[in-house]
Amino acid sequence: MVSLLLVKNMVMAPLMRLVIRYPNLMRSRVFLQAMRIFPQRISGSYDARMNDSQVHCQALLEHGLGLLDTPPMTVLDIATGTGIAAFAAARVFVQAQILGIDQSSGMLALARKKVDQQDVPRISFMQGNACSLPCDDKAYDLVLCSNAPLYLDEATRVLKSGGMLLVVFSFAGSVFTHLEPSIRNMLKPHAMELLQMEGDKQGVLILAKKQ
Repeated sequence: MVSLLLVKNMVMAPLMRLVIRYPNLMRSRVFLQAMRIFPQRISGSYDARMNDSQVHCQALLEHGLGLLDTPPMTVLDIATGTGIAAFAAARVFVQAQILGIDQSSGMLALARKKVDQQDVPRISFMQGNACSLPCDDKAYDLVLCSNAPLYLDEATRVLKSGGMLLVVFSFAGSVFTHLEPSIRNMLKPHAMELLQMEGDKQGVLILAKKQ
């Protein structure tokens, strides 16, 4: 079995470098088609393939969530996959209502099975596309995105004023080492302020606040 982390480092890392510098690439037909097909194809073996990367992702998420001053009551996990970030938020914020959205029915089936197994009714999942979220404006205190492309216009649209955005990648952390100015420039047109960025060779977390 080929390591998913190896695939991400070889393929996704260069892609992420491109989309940080040229965000409009994420709305190209080729990119959108790849993001529709790839997650669905790997959904059945996703958690198994993640292995140590999943542990690191959870650690980054829980560290980032611990940086928030105010516990959120409403949380949206964009491109939730099998719900890794949604369940991390549920562990840290025990009163929050959490919605995970993903366009892959295979990923969502696994995520919903975890809700039943772990008995966490505060988490629900919905099928939808990250570039056109089926959510109301200014509906969430916290928006999460882990190991997936982020459409800032949509993420900030559904985020309340003063709300927080936490983005985590558990791979290709070195890609982000010299990109902090580019990330700040990406955030500014969306009235987002970069509060914290922490990374190592394996991963990175980015925490921002909506003005």
